[in-house]
Amino acid sequence: MKKLVLLFVAVAISSLTWSQVSIKPGIGINVTDFSKVPDGTNNVQAKVGYQIGASALIGDKLYVEPGVFVQKQSTDFVVSGIEGQKVDISNQISSIRIPVNVGYHILGSESSPFALRVFGGPTASIVTNVKESNILKLDKSDYKGMNWGAQVGVGVDLSFLYLDVSYEWGLNEFLKNTSNAPKLQGAYITAGINF
Repeated sequence: MKKLVLLFVAVAISSLTWSQVSIKPGIGINVTDFSKVPDGTNNVQAKVGYQIGASALIGDKLYVEPGVFVQKQSTDFVVSGIEGQKVDISNQISSIRIPVNVGYHILGSESSPFALRVFGGPTASIVTNVKESNILKLDKSDYKGMNWGAQVGVGVDLSFLYLDVSYEWGLNEFLKNTSNAPKLQGAYITAGINF
């Protein structure tokens, strides 16, 4: 956590030397999956979740973009139950997601009416709540409080509107005290305004 705070302080201080700062509130959807099928699970089905928040784009052609988003991720999976019956389990994770991206405008710039960007960087997700269908009786205490990821994406700016599409790979297993557990991964689409 100290490293994350230091990173935000460094970004804030460095923003004083950049020529352009834009605030980007946005809302979007995500589709979350597991990196592999967990032991004892027959299949995993990604479900649609959502995110809402904002980021600050600092720079022009080359930029840094830290952000904070409240998100919900949802996944269904099937396990073998008593006497070989299949049991459907619904899993929802609420968290605060903090991406810190570095990007580059490959067409236009932050001050252009149209721009095309590529970006990537680390993400941290702080788990705030877990809702599960009570078959496995998992709750927030069974999940790691902080999950790390790495994402890459592309963004389009049209006047004051933007659309970002990205993919995130989980870097750590999200369950505590479990060997060979999967990691969370998913696709994100976020749209909003840029001012």
